[in-house]
Amino acid sequence: MRRARRENSHRAGRGFAVAEAGGETPVLADPPARFAVTIEDVAVDGTFPADGFADRVGAWAAATLSAAAPPGA
Repeated sequence: MRRARRENSHRAGRGFAVAEAGGETPVLADPPARFAVTIEDVAVDGTFPADGFADRVGAWAAATLSAAAPPGA
């Protein structure tokens, strides 16, 4: 138990960041309604077939990064 607590010590005591009064509020994009490629697309029929797997994972990763990019990026 001590090991788990020690290894998770980075989580304790920090709380949430607080914006300074008068500072700018960051503008966050709305999350996409649907990603261009989902993990379901990678799984195909639920078996994650090896044929084409690397290409599907690459397309999924690119879609995830694209969706997380700021507007206009």
